[in-house]
Amino acid sequence: MTTRRLFVVILLAQSGCIAVGLTFQHLYVSSGVDLATNREARLDPAHRSGRAEDFAGQPTNLPEANLIEPALLHRTLWEASGITLVWTIGLSAATLFMLLTRFHKTAAKGQQHPDIEALRQSQTLIRTQETVIFGLAKLADSRDPDTGAHLERISQFSSMLAAALRQSPEFRDRIAPGFVQLIGISSALHDIGKVGVEDSILRKQGALTHDERVRIQRHTQIGAECLREIERRLGSTNFLQMAHEIVSAHHEWWNGDGYPAGLAGEQIPISARIVAVADVYDALRSKRVYKEALPHEECVRMIGEAAGTQFDPRVVETFLQIEDRFCRLFDRFKLAEENGVVAEPNLLTTEIKQGVACSI
Repeated sequence: MTTRRLFVVILLAQSGCIAVGLTFQHLYVSSGVDLATNREARLDPAHRSGRAEDFAGQPTNLPEANLIEPALLHRTLWEASGITLVWTIGLSAATLFMLLTRFHKTAAKGQQHPDIEALRQSQTLIRTQETVIFGLAKLADSRDPDTGAHLERISQFSSMLAAALRQSPEFRDRIAPGFVQLIGISSALHDIGKVGVEDSILRKQGALTHDERVRIQRHTQIGAECLREIERRLGSTNFLQMAHEIVSAHHEWWNGDGYPAGLAGEQIPISARIVAVADVYDALRSKRVYKEALPHEECVRMIGEAAGTQFDPRVVETFLQIEDRFCRLFDRFKLAEENGVVAEPNLLTTEIKQGVACSI
């Protein structure tokens, strides 16, 4: 309706301007005709008498055959002006109609896919947030000199295990493809609370005292409080909600003997149960200031024995089905670190992509 109104207003305004212009043109031409007629009448008495016989023997430039009555000339001018006005308005209307139609189609085309543009902007914002958050997590993780690519491995282990779990009918409705991708980002924050733990405890080579153990266990609460503050300022999102679950509960045990809240069984969020297995596997296979790295087979044995006590037995069962993928992924990271290069993400996520594709 707005486009139609604009079309009518512009057409009326343009028609009015053309009409005024033609009127002035007509008046100007008419006044010239009247002036010329009056001038000839003053110069030639035959014009005043209107008799043809008065021209006999007298030279003239206006023979009788070429004489035009002023009234007829004025009427012809009005008719010509009217035809010109109609023709000009018609052409203008057609041109204006085509321009407005094109404008309307362009605007409509731009409005056909608003969701796509909104999705594109949303994805850009999400990627930016993920990069910033991962950078903060990496900064916290860098305080431990032996962690290496710990966050990258945890991220991909968690996604791989979640994708495999989704193939089970028991978890298919609880773990969507979006969950698989989300846990890969959220899991990077699992130990962000360690920024509040002293270096003397984080880097201690010997066994921890009771007080030191209590202190290091507080990293889950510190991280949870940090994420709550972020949610308070930015608003809650799926990413922050899952990150909060993981940070708070990835040290909870299936039998209730974990910390900080002593949750048990299904009380522990599935995201935290997945990250718990991924985190322990990576910790066992990695060298720390307080321990040497263990071979893959020993890590698998220890995690299998902890099913039903420390870990969700169904998660462990799925882990045992894909433990060879964990081994290959860890070895690729290790090889990249030994060669002093950054592990190629596309190569490292091949196993994960295959798992996600099979789980859809």
